[in-house]
Amino acid sequence: MLIVRDDRRDEPLSPHPAPGAVGLNAIGLKHGSDKASRIHNYLRTYEFFLQDQREAEIEVLEIGVNDGASLKTWAEYFPAARILGVDRDPASRRHASDRVRIEIGNAGDASFLLKLAGSARPNVILDDGTHLWEEQILALRMLYPVLLPGGLFIIEDIHTSFGDAHRKRYAGNAAFSAFDEVRRLAEGLTGGALVAEPQKDEFHTYFKATAEMVVFLRNAVIIRKAPRAEHPRLRAKLRLRSLAEAAPETRDLDSGGSYSRITPRIVTAPDVIFRTVTAQSREIVEPPKAQVASLQNCVVMGDGVVVTRQGVIIRESLINQQQALRFAGCFRPTPKAGFATLENVPSICPLPADTTHVLLKQRWDSNYGHWLVESLPRLDLVREIADLTQCHYIVRKTISEQMRQVMLDCLAIFGITEAQVIFADDFPLSVPSLIYPAPLTVQPWVKAPRVVRTLERLAAEAIGPTPPGERRLYVQRSGPLRRKILNQDDVVAMLATLGYEVVSPEAMTLREQMALFASASHIVGNLGAALTNIAFAPAGVRLLALTTEFMMDDFFYDLICHKRGEYWSLHGKANRPELGMQSDFTIDMAALGPLLEQFDSLR
Repeated sequence: MLIVRDDRRDEPLSPHPAPGAVGLNAIGLKHGSDKASRIHNYLRTYEFFLQDQREAEIEVLEIGVNDGASLKTWAEYFPAARILGVDRDPASRRHASDRVRIEIGNAGDASFLLKLAGSARPNVILDDGTHLWEEQILALRMLYPVLLPGGLFIIEDIHTSFGDAHRKRYAGNAAFSAFDEVRRLAEGLTGGALVAEPQKDEFHTYFKATAEMVVFLRNAVIIRKAPRAEHPRLRAKLRLRSLAEAAPETRDLDSGGSYSRITPRIVTAPDVIFRTVTAQSREIVEPPKAQVASLQNCVVMGDGVVVTRQGVIIRESLINQQQALRFAGCFRPTPKAGFATLENVPSICPLPADTTHVLLKQRWDSNYGHWLVESLPRLDLVREIADLTQCHYIVRKTISEQMRQVMLDCLAIFGITEAQVIFADDFPLSVPSLIYPAPLTVQPWVKAPRVVRTLERLAAEAIGPTPPGERRLYVQRSGPLRRKILNQDDVVAMLATLGYEVVSPEAMTLREQMALFASASHIVGNLGAALTNIAFAPAGVRLLALTTEFMMDDFFYDLICHKRGEYWSLHGKANRPELGMQSDFTIDMAALGPLLEQFDSLR
């Protein structure tokens, strides 16, 4: 046999069974299992890996019950184990016993496997089902993530991946065989950094991080997951639950506040963008409820992901990564999975027990717009249950000194000093006492009315009352930013004839940006974070957005809906379509002229 492995195994495996013990192959022969030496001769190899767990209270999951001989073999060899047999034939239930449970379902159905993975905590998984390529690959991808560290995943009869006769019977609609999938996984494991990972294949990345070895033997494959020491604060498998489910004492401060959208005017956009935005404009929006909870002895991981002491990931803390398979050192087989398993977790840093901490950190909050709309307004929830001056605040350790100062300036308006702020990297934090304000947004389409009202109030506190003016602004994207307008000089020249000022908010302080936009009635701008300042503009403000044909009118359109203003957009032509919405682009000046004339006449 060929063994492909890395060097992380911390204990040698003994090939010798305990004196006097009946071997696994002998037990298999006794029960007539085809895994024994009369037919496939798998069991001697399996015992090499399994004998150290013989007396342990483990869980064995096998797909394919058939005549029950294999289940009887496992039940006898592992006297303290829980055995789970999976089969689509209801008649298989006859093989159930006090330690053997039978689950009826189709192992080729992803939803069934996901449900199975949600309840299982197996130490050993054997796939001896249909041997169809698609089903073998699906079972590996759905069930390997819940295999406990140090456990074995065995794919039997993988020789069906070879030969024309097997291809006709087992290939189905699969693009490649189960053996090809395992071979690529083994290459990624053994080759390490030298092997390029398949693009966006998060399972391959997870496998490389967690597998210890791949063993190819006659007609079968054994995969061993790397053993790891259990972390005292984190379980190997974590459930995902809503904040209200994870913390029953969660306070509902308001229902979120439904709102309607304005009718946008969108020019030269692809039909799919026009149809999508038009459909959104007709809907009544139901934003998230305003919720806040106090949690004890939890862990904050990665981009602000909260794990409770009961081993629950608060789903709301996955803000802006709800669809991610890998996050904060965790992996889940599908975005719908109600659980995630740990991939790797570095040492956890403890925070002081005599201080209440507030979590504002979330994914993308190093961006001005995301910070301003998605993070900062949540302090409005916190001050309903706590004295803000007595708490400490967990925010992102930004890479920009300018963004760091923006965060401090924003927090100062709430009366929070720099000494109260913890700029945290992505290493996990153990937090004895945490206040978690739930998100008030669903990126990119939905913002609770409280978000904009909070920002308007902050501006009033920071700069005082500002009478609405008639300033007309052109907001450019300056510096080495992506999505630049290639013919911006032509755009600026046309706007100058109408009295528009060219402004670069990135070069201003927070209060300067607030004051600037509070005095504007008409704004033209390249869609980007700086335009989030329209939240500080007067009610009824008008925005003409310039962007590529690949960028959706969503985030800023929704902001203008809250301002009850006018949203117009003109989509230009990307110079590098392969970059999508990140490409620089050119504005059609023949289209901009008449559009701008109409837009500017609305005074």
